[in-house]
Amino acid sequence: MCKLLIAVACIAAVVYAGHMPTAEEAKAEMIAAGISETAAAGIISIADKYKSQFEQAKSDHEAGKSAFQAFHSEVETYIQTQSAADQAAYKAFVEKKKAQHQGQDQMKAELVAAGISDAASAGIAKIGESYKSQFESLKGDREAAKAVFDKLKTETDTYIATQSEADQTAYKAFVEKKKDEFKAHKEAASA
Repeated sequence: MCKLLIAVACIAAVVYAGHMPTAEEAKAEMIAAGISETAAAGIISIADKYKSQFEQAKSDHEAGKSAFQAFHSEVETYIQTQSAADQAAYKAFVEKKKAQHQGQDQMKAELVAAGISDAASAGIAKIGESYKSQFESLKGDREAAKAVFDKLKTETDTYIATQSEADQTAYKAFVEKKKDEFKAHKEAASA
């Protein structure tokens, strides 16, 4: 139940956080996931009712938690009135969002363990997550994947340059460690 709440909260954050997609982009993402346009519009409409509460959540964790719980309850009630296909597509969409959130948490934990601050780690994880779908769509196309990786690296390097010197140093060591791990893995695979 808690993980589902996190996933639904992610949907709300996707709709209303300043650095996230617009309501139309979130709706398009739900439609692309197989949720009907009508059901997606209904979810966006529910999120719209909580917009000011989601904004307040940026400074008041308890208010945010309460808003997300109310939003979650209302969306769950609403989705039960939709077709079985929409219910299944919504469930799959939520599961995908949970997996993305868990992947981001795992990446952040690894960065923090390397000595990078929570804030810088969260920023790097968000950048990495924003490129995930591009990499998934390029499986087998090494040239295109390299181009996307280069963009990811440039964006991450630009971001880390705005962080503390300690974070920059820890990040540089983290990248070198990952390069060594990748090289060892590649050598083992070719042996």
